[in-house]
Amino acid sequence: MIKNILKKDGSTNKAALAWIGIVAVITFVAYMPSLQNGFVNWDDPLYVYENHNIRAFDLKWLLSAVVVGNWHPLTMLSFAVDYSIWGLNPFGYHLTNILLHAINTFLVGVLALRLLCFKDVAAPMVVFSAFVTAALFGLHPLHVESAVWVSERKDVLSALFFIMSIFFYLSYVSRPSWLFYSASLLSFVLALMSKPMAITLPAILLILDFYPLERLSGLNKGIKQVMAEKIPFLLLSSLSAIITLWAQGHAINSFESLPFMSRFYTAARALVFYLYKIIFPSTLAPYYPHPLEIKLLELEYIGAIVILCLITVLCLLKIRKMKFLTAAWLYYLITLSPVIGIVQVGAQAAADRYMYLPSLGLFLLAGAGAAQITRKMDRKMVFAAVYPAVCALAAVLVFLTVKQAAIWKDSITLWSHEIEYIGKVNKSKSVPLVIAYYNRAKAYDQIGDTGRAIEDYSRAISINPEFVNAYNNRGIAYGTIGDFENAIMDFDTALSLNPGDPEASHNRELARRAMERGVY
Repeated sequence: MIKNILKKDGSTNKAALAWIGIVAVITFVAYMPSLQNGFVNWDDPLYVYENHNIRAFDLKWLLSAVVVGNWHPLTMLSFAVDYSIWGLNPFGYHLTNILLHAINTFLVGVLALRLLCFKDVAAPMVVFSAFVTAALFGLHPLHVESAVWVSERKDVLSALFFIMSIFFYLSYVSRPSWLFYSASLLSFVLALMSKPMAITLPAILLILDFYPLERLSGLNKGIKQVMAEKIPFLLLSSLSAIITLWAQGHAINSFESLPFMSRFYTAARALVFYLYKIIFPSTLAPYYPHPLEIKLLELEYIGAIVILCLITVLCLLKIRKMKFLTAAWLYYLITLSPVIGIVQVGAQAAADRYMYLPSLGLFLLAGAGAAQITRKMDRKMVFAAVYPAVCALAAVLVFLTVKQAAIWKDSITLWSHEIEYIGKVNKSKSVPLVIAYYNRAKAYDQIGDTGRAIEDYSRAISINPEFVNAYNNRGIAYGTIGDFENAIMDFDTALSLNPGDPEASHNRELARRAMERGVY
C-alpha cells in the first residue's frame, strides 16, 4: 500500500520522492531560457518597474493597496522582496517565478502520493501515477503564462499555499489535530492574500471528503462534523469575495452590456475550450478575444453545451463505480468558476493563466489513468512501450513550453505574437488588436524605433479612431522626429475627443514652442 511507501519503507519513500524531484528539476531546466526574458508592458509596469511602492516595505500600503483591480498583499510583498535583492533586474523576478513553479510541480507529485494514501493501490502504480501527474503539471505549455509572466506571480504563489492547505487538511483527516487544521486554515488565508481565485478551496475540501477520503458516506453526525469544519473556510471565502468585488467593481461588466445568456454560452464554450487546450496545447495566446457577435445557435456554442452535458451525465451514471472521475470533473468546474465569465471582468474570453489550478484535477486523472493502463500490461510491455511513450510526451511538452516561453521574451515579441494570433482566428477588427498594436508601438517607442512606433499607433487609430492615448503617443513620436505639424494635429485630435486632457494640452503647447524654435 502507498502508506508503506510514504511512511515505513524509507528507501522506497526516497525513490518515489526522487522521481518527483527529477520532474521538478526538469521543469526548472525547461524554464531556464526565460531567465533571459525582460519585463513586458502588460501589467508589469503597474506591478514592478513603475511601482515605487515596492521599493520600500510599507506595511500599510501592502495591506491596503489595490493593484490592477486585485487585493493581493502577499504577492506585492514578494515583489518588494525581489526589488530589495535584484532592483529592477528582470532576471531575479523570473527566477522567483520559475522556482515557485518548480516547487509547485514537486508538491503536486507528492499530493498525488498523499491522495492515494487513502486507497489500496499497488506501489509501482502510485509512483508512476505521481510521476505522470507532476510531469504534466510542470511541463504543460498552458502553464507558461503563469510561470513566465512576472505579473502572474500571484498564480504560482497562490497555488503554493492552496496545495499546502490541502496537505495540512489531509494530515488533519489522518490524525485529527487543531494544529493541522489551523495550519490548513492559515495556508488558505495566505493563498487568498496571493490571489483571490483560491476562494474555491472550501468546495475542493468537500470534494476530497467525497473522494478519496470517503467522509460523506457515514452517519449524519459525521457529515455534520465535515460541514462544520468548512465554516471557517467559507467565512474566509465570503470575506475574500466581498473584497474582490470591491476591488474589481469598476471592471465588472454589467448585465446590460453583456446579458446573462451570452455569459452562459460563453462560459460553456470556455470550459470546452480549456479542455481542448489541455489535450492540444497549440496556438496559445496571451489574449483570447470575445467573438464580436455571440450567435447562440452556432456549432461551437451548442456543441460545447452538448459535450459538457455528456461528461456530466457520464459522471452521474458512474458516480458509485468511478468516483475519481466525478471528483476530477467537479474540481475542474469549481476551480474555474470564479473566472469562467458569469461574473465578467475585462474583455477576454479565456486566459491560459486561469488553468493553473483547474488543470490539476485533470492531470491527476490522467496520471491515475496512465497507471491503470500499465497495471494490465506485463513488465516487458511497460518498459518497451509505456515508458518510452511517456518520455516522448515529456520531450514534446518541453519543446512546446520552451517555444511558448520565448513569446514572453519582451513586449515586441509578445504583441507581435498576439497580432499574428488574432489574424489567424479573427480577421475582423477588434479591441484586442487595438491593444496589441498600441502596446507594441509603446515598446518600439521605448527602444527608440520611432518609425515603427508611429506605424503601430496609426494601425491602432485606424481600428479605433477615438483612441485618445494613441493620438497623444503618436503626437509625441512625431515630435521626436521633428514632425511638429503632425504632432500638433494629433494633440488637437486628442483634445477634441477628450476636452481638457491635461497631458494632450501640455504636449501640444510643447510642440508649438518647439515648432517656433525648431527644436522639440
